Amino acid sequence: MFIAKYDKDLNEIWYENWGGSGNETARGITIKGGIVYVAGLTQSPEIASQGQADAVLVEYDTDGNFLAYRIWGDAQDNSFRDIAIHNDEIYLSGSSGDDLLTFGGSSEEAFLVKTLTRETLSVEDSNYENVISIVPNPVSGKMTINIDNQLQGPFLIKLTSTLGSDVFSDSFTANKQTISVDHLSPGLYILNTRRFGSYRYR
Repeated sequence: MFIAKYDKDLNEIWYENWGGSGNETARGITIKGGIVYVAGLTQSPEIASQGQADAVLVEYDTDGNFLAYRIWGDAQDNSFRDIAIHNDEIYLSGSSGDDLLTFGGSSEEAFLVKTLTRETLSVEDSNYENVISIVPNPVSGKMTINIDNQLQGPFLIKLTSTLGSDVFSDSFTANKQTISVDHLSPGLYILNTRRFGSYRYR
């Protein structure tokens, strides 16, 4: 996908590309507090988490400097189609389905995501890796999930196998929660965390 800035006489000020080894598409753009938010989809395997396509929110400043990206995805194909900002909250509409990119059939479903603007998150790390932490990692018996205190619950957590099957889910209101995973077979699992009413970033 590309993001470009022009003056009122259509003279190019800057032009930037974003993406990986696959295809990316931008579907919506808006600006808040000096941050440019671009919504769309990514099909790059090194960016998309599970399905062939994940919905993506890319952030630049108004000088054309890349800041961060956030993705939302599951075993289905997901794409954002539009974006709007109200106060400090971002609303993203999109589609998800078994075969989203054919744009046909009855498998597609619409969805709405609500998340926070970058200023509200107030996180220094450009990929938001410090907002959620898991200890210990690797996990043995029990794990403690820590979520940045600037974010308010309740939260939903879900563990998914590498084959895409949900193996555990729970909800909690505190920003620190310890859960037992003794019943799970040894292996690699993906932790997805969301706030009720708003998907969280990866």
